[in-house]
Amino acid sequence: MAVASRHVPGGGVSNWSAVRRLLSRGAQALGLLLLPGTVGRVTDPMSGFFLVRRDVVATADLDPVGYKILLEVLARGDVLRVVERPYVFLERKEGESKVSAGHYLGYLRHLMRLRIHPLRSRALMRYLLVTVVALVADAVTFLWIFDRQGWNLTRSAAIAGEAGILLTVALHDLWTFAGRAARSTLDRIRRLLGVQIALGTLLAGRLLVINVLVNWFDLGPLTAFCIALAAITPVSHLLGSRLTWRRITA
Repeated sequence: MAVASRHVPGGGVSNWSAVRRLLSRGAQALGLLLLPGTVGRVTDPMSGFFLVRRDVVATADLDPVGYKILLEVLARGDVLRVVERPYVFLERKEGESKVSAGHYLGYLRHLMRLRIHPLRSRALMRYLLVTVVALVADAVTFLWIFDRQGWNLTRSAAIAGEAGILLTVALHDLWTFAGRAARSTLDRIRRLLGVQIALGTLLAGRLLVINVLVNWFDLGPLTAFCIALAAITPVSHLLGSRLTWRRITA
């Protein structure tokens, strides 16, 4: 598949308003959250300009919502490789734009339909399973360091969080996205740094929440850790790591 994208170097839009730009990026972020295995293969999931070989969709049971069918083809077609090329989206000189609130609602309906489609459940379950495994490793590491080794609260939570980050990188690289991610050492380093920045920032927020709960609300350290783990870490893993792997494709 070859896809024209506004969000790769050299691409862009002409005279879009701030609201329309925000809606476009919001649609992309929502797609990454609901369908990481599908939307994550492209930078511009709402692009209507793409080419595929006939055999990609020859046996696919396509049932798109609206006229944006890129997601449908990615989710249900036999797409082995995606290549993106930049293009600049220009405003119409004649007629009116098709973009409306209904257009974005249709996109949301399409996401939800594909989200529950059995063909995508395996990729999504792998991603969610890695997140759960990382959370368990995070919690076990914290309990061992804090409860058994007697280290202080902040240091224990920081080390546990870093263990979860490194495990996330390894499992996604070797299992979840093994067939899509670039394999060179440089790409692995870039991926690790990207995840470290994205999740490390939220890890700092988690440490702050833990200390606030313990020092201001007099909660026990283990209770505070579990609350922060449940409230912040799943979101950070889903968004941070997915946004990183999205940029490194085969």
